[in-house]
Amino acid sequence: SQGRCQSSGINAEYGCETPLLLVLDRRDYPVTPLLNQWTYHAMVHELLGIEKNRVDLSEVPGISKDMREVTLSPEQDSFFADSLNCDFGEIGIKIKDLVEKFQEQQHSTTAINSISDMKKFVDNYPQFKKFSGTVSKHVAIVGELSRIVQEHNLMECSELEQLMSVQTSHSEIQQRLGAVLRNPSVREIDLLRLVLLYCVCYEGTSGYNPRQYV
Repeated sequence: SQGRCQSSGINAEYGCETPLLLVLDRRDYPVTPLLNQWTYHAMVHELLGIEKNRVDLSEVPGISKDMREVTLSPEQDSFFADSLNCDFGEIGIKIKDLVEKFQEQQHSTTAINSISDMKKFVDNYPQFKKFSGTVSKHVAIVGELSRIVQEHNLMECSELEQLMSVQTSHSEIQQRLGAVLRNPSVREIDLLRLVLLYCVCYEGTSGYNPRQYV
């Protein structure tokens, strides 16, 4: 009957359960905030920083004067708006496609196989900036992101994060974590996050001893 449906939380008219809103406290699952992010927008925030829609590139090795500070706003930059949630690999492909399109118009045969190649191409063809609008600044940004990822072993750190988040063998994690912590190129912030992630994921496991990593 309708009364029994109502008392059991079922909408009698549509024969379906009443919608239920769940509010989850992130403190109950702190793993995700400790992981490195690999979408374009998140990486710019995390590795370069954005203040009032501006990114400071003045410390980037070999950066040109007109690229020392750039504006990133999805309202003013259609390329950025379309690429916010692209992962690091996708954004490189999108920029490469635009560079190759310009190459076709210029009948250029320069090989474009890496971020470094794209940066050199943009420097050698100033008119590319007019053709691409704001894309040239993204070449500079992605180039710097790529340098940081490589210089500070972020791929290796991220792989270890993923292994810990799915609770890979404790002995394997201890070995790999110890090796990363001894690597002088890894940033202190990444070392801290890895140790915190270890504490969250392996507390209570046999042989658990976070003090060895302090």
